[in-house]
Amino acid sequence: MTQEELEQIIEKYRKLSGRIDDDEVAAKYEQFAYWVETGIDTFDHIEDKKELWELFLSDHDEAWEEMFPNGDEDDEITDYFTKD
Repeated sequence: MTQEELEQIIEKYRKLSGRIDDDEVAAKYEQFAYWVETGIDTFDHIEDKKELWELFLSDHDEAWEEMFPNGDEDDEITDYFTKD
């Protein structure tokens, strides 16, 4: 992808993140825009937005699982608050 195409993606996803009512989706779009912006010089081999998005998801899904290695992210918190 060209630098210009990547800059357009950054702008588009930043705008989308501000318009989405779902906070989780908005945060994911903002995170995607930031990820593209910080790595913009390394994506010249990427052919299209779909490939870029899939790469982003694969990079961040692994990081998400490392943050919550014991299953669902709310398991431990829910157990703590619902424990008698």
